Amino acid sequence: MENTLDVDKLLKCAGDSGVYQITTFALIGVVVFFSVESFAINFIAGKMDHWCQVPGLQSYSSEEQLNVGIPLEDIGGGQQRHSRCHQYSHDFEQYTRHEIMHWNRTLEAANLTKDDWTQCNNWTYDQSVFISSAVSEWNLVCDWSWLVDLISTVFMAGRLVACLACGLISDRFGRKPTVLGFHGIKTVGLVMSLYAPNYSIFVLSRFLIAFGATGSTLAVFVILSEVSGEKRRHVFGIGWTLFMTVGIVIFPGVSYLVRDFYKLQVIYTWPQFIPFIYILLLDESPRWLASRGRNKDAIKVLQRIALINHRQLPDTSEVDYLKQGQSEKRETSMCKILLEMVSTPTLRTRSFIVWLNWFTSALMYYALMLNTGYLPGDIFLNSFLLTVIEIPANFLTMYFLGRIGRCLTLGLSMIFGAISSVLMIPLMFFSGSGTETGITVLAIIGKGFITIAYSAIYVVTAEMYPTHIRNIGMGVSSSFGRLSGMGASFVGGYLSELWRPLPCVIFGVLGFLSGCLAFLLPETRNVKLPETIVDAENLGKKKKSPLTVAFDDIKAVSTVNGIHNSQSSDNERNFGF
Repeated sequence: MENTLDVDKLLKCAGDSGVYQITTFALIGVVVFFSVESFAINFIAGKMDHWCQVPGLQSYSSEEQLNVGIPLEDIGGGQQRHSRCHQYSHDFEQYTRHEIMHWNRTLEAANLTKDDWTQCNNWTYDQSVFISSAVSEWNLVCDWSWLVDLISTVFMAGRLVACLACGLISDRFGRKPTVLGFHGIKTVGLVMSLYAPNYSIFVLSRFLIAFGATGSTLAVFVILSEVSGEKRRHVFGIGWTLFMTVGIVIFPGVSYLVRDFYKLQVIYTWPQFIPFIYILLLDESPRWLASRGRNKDAIKVLQRIALINHRQLPDTSEVDYLKQGQSEKRETSMCKILLEMVSTPTLRTRSFIVWLNWFTSALMYYALMLNTGYLPGDIFLNSFLLTVIEIPANFLTMYFLGRIGRCLTLGLSMIFGAISSVLMIPLMFFSGSGTETGITVLAIIGKGFITIAYSAIYVVTAEMYPTHIRNIGMGVSSSFGRLSGMGASFVGGYLSELWRPLPCVIFGVLGFLSGCLAFLLPETRNVKLPETIVDAENLGKKKKSPLTVAFDDIKAVSTVNGIHNSQSSDNERNFGF
């Protein structure tokens, strides 16, 4: 047994929700404000209508090209459209301009069959929505259209690897170096993406962007959690995502004005160099320093916190700041830490529930975010609505996390998100503008609920694991979300083409199951962060469930009101609580 620094005691003396925490919150906000890379794929790889570039017809208008050189194909329901991947095998260069201009499609196509069609070698793209995108840049259409969804899958793979690597790096070398290093990797990936000469380099750059962005985001979240007090931890922990949300809300408007593949990347790439200045101003987490036995360095950071918060630490020696406990300064492998996370039946159950909630919330969140183009209506308006709903959702998250608790907020929001998905199913069997609008509205409402769940699971996870494995715990847990995120674009896209309600069925089942299991997690509201495995194991022990806590709060308010009324009528009576 060794002495470890009592960070909680010192942090209370230094101020755990003052000017320092607000400044750190703002600095981190600058880092995440430009984190639009996952959402940007809807626009930089936006789907573009296309048809064959027919030799001999390039000088004619799009309408004339379609009328003369492109066959019609059935799309079901007795409807037809011009083929996107085939053209007539005519040699149109032998026709005069007069013959092309007076082309009788009905007469010319009367005796033609699919044997007279040929596949495209080059394409013409409709530029009414996007001037250019990755689709037109590398002809990701027809037999190669699956490569568009592969971009998002590789991106999520980068996030998955980052989740596993970030925890080990952060707990070994510190939170601040991790933020700096991962943000550097993200910036390299963004520049590589901007100047990518081919599709393969572009996909590799997306992997690096996701790897760097995820690692830096997880590390800054842990920093903010570890310098905040338990009463305001959820406010800072959720509030910083509002910076990211604002950036994402603005992006559809920017994309509407700048619809060019290259120029759009320029707009969000070069500002990424700004956060380097702010990251250098961040302090290392005093909890991490103390867990590594660097007590003097931890005290220096705490003294800086006290100075900025206009507080003062007690004028005593380092020895007086120590408490008895097992030192967490140790080198551990990923396998050993994973074993610690499931070392007891209680921790196994909690970890499984957290992992399932990460998997489900990320699947639903990214399936909506990455497949905005599949929703009825304008992609720019839908993207704006699906992102702006996150602003009230995050404010509601902060309120409910502090009011009714972490687990009840997570569970109810997950269940309501599942209900929103299920309600879309009957509307999909009918056609008409009214039902299409209803589907979009329910998708937006569902996005709001799943945003609450996705934000809440961050706080729940950070507060459940002890200091020495908190970042790794966050990384391993969130990796389940990145795993489901890898398939989100296919679930929301290709599965809906097989059977339109299928994604909603999956979301409904997983959402309801995850939400119900979330009620079994320990309530961590107003509870200090666990420092050891024993502390984590004891969370929620001999305490009431989240539902009971919430109802007791309501009952307590009623009791106080009753006491107040009774005292007003009879001042001689005394009531105890």
